[in-house]
Amino acid sequence: LATGMDDIRTLPTFAGAKNPLDVIRGNVNADMGREDQLVKVSYVSRNADDSVKINNAVIKAYKQLTEERTQSRAADLLKQVRQEKNKGEQEVETNSQALLQFQDKNGMLTPGNGKSSLVEDRLASLSTALTQAHLQTLSDQSEYERLSKVVQDDPAVTRQLNHLAAQGPDALRL
Repeated sequence: LATGMDDIRTLPTFAGAKNPLDVIRGNVNADMGREDQLVKVSYVSRNADDSVKINNAVIKAYKQLTEERTQSRAADLLKQVRQEKNKGEQEVETNSQALLQFQDKNGMLTPGNGKSSLVEDRLASLSTALTQAHLQTLSDQSEYERLSKVVQDDPAVTRQLNHLAAQGPDALRL
């Protein structure tokens, strides 16, 4: 990414270089702090002005890359959550329809058969549970969107999540 930026490609440091990226790779150093999780980037060049410009370009490219990865992961996660929500809603609808068909077929809600109060009580409790599940889904979705916004807006959180993600899926489990 850094060599693709027009403002550094023409720097004197790259004069005569076939591949500016090789020059950057050979002279850039990046270290992550153990306690503060800050990435420290330095670039060694004979030309101090070039060092500053190249260092800034590398940092800019790294930020862009991590932001793209975070956005991609968040979008994938949101897509999965929405798919699961839709699947759950479809299952609820299918089961509700099957229950109504069963009740109609077997006359379970017909007044005067002695069963209606038990069936109606069960139906009311299922309806309450379904409503609670819908409310919890909306609450969870709202919390997910809030946390996604926090992750996107806070570079420190993004760096921590990227660092944990690089350690493997077990590092993200609570």
